[in-house]
This record gives sequence, structure tokens and C-alpha cells, in this order.
Amino acid sequence: MKSLDQTCLNYAVSALRGAINMYHHYREKGYSEDKSIEIAVKYMWGVIASSGVLTNPRLREKFLFNLAIIENLLPKVRGLISLASSMRGSEEIREGQPHD
Repeated sequence: MKSLDQTCLNYAVSALRGAINMYHHYREKGYSEDKSIEIAVKYMWGVIASSGVLTNPRLREKFLFNLAIIENLLPKVRGLISLASSMRGSEEIREGQPHD
């Protein structure tokens, strides 16, 4: 069973995914980019605040550390996606060539 601290951290981190979902929801309803971001940020901040990570110094530091990990992971994920896309493009080119 997860500790209360881990549950609070997971809840706070899940606010990021929820904000993405919220952004897409409002964009699909025709809201502008800026307004959709504004709504998503308000939602995210509310979830993070309600998680308790902001009022507990130890949890706040862990949460900030988790955000730093996410920042470091994003360029790697983008690179892997680019690599996979370029490999997929090479496969498509090879598939269009005559076989021996």
C-alpha cells in the first residue's frame, strides 16, 4: 500500500495530465488557445493546492524534484519520437522499392 505522502505526490503530479485533458476539452469546445491554457492552469493549480504538497516543505521539495525529472524526460521523449518517426519514414521508403 502506498504511503500518504506518495499518494499526495501522485495526486499533485496527476494534475499535469488533468490540465492537458482540460486544455483539449476547451479547445474542442472552440475556446481560444490562451483561454484554454488559462482554464487548464487554474484547474492544475487547484489540484496541486488540494494535494497538500504546497503546505508541507518536505512534500513540496519532492514535488519540485518530480517536476525537474519531468523536465529532463521531455527532451528525451521528443528525441525518441523523432527517431521513431524517421525510422518509420525509412521503412515506408524501403517498402515502396522493388524487392530482389
